[in-house]
Amino acid sequence: MADNTVELRNHAQAYALALLAGVMAPTDKKAGDCIVQAEAISAGMEPQHCDLVRDVVEVCLAVLPPAEPG
Repeated sequence: MADNTVELRNHAQAYALALLAGVMAPTDKKAGDCIVQAEAISAGMEPQHCDLVRDVVEVCLAVLPPAEPG
């Protein structure tokens, strides 16, 4: 079993992870929880930094293959 532990070093990394987790969440409830966390994290960031992180997350999602069900 793989160790999926990630040591986040800053708000930008935490924000990116929360956004990705929200998109990849298995249920709407869990996705909503992730978005609440993302909003809380972004409150401590400059708006332009939030925009940059969202742009990078969008690019990553566009080029990565979709997750296989199961």
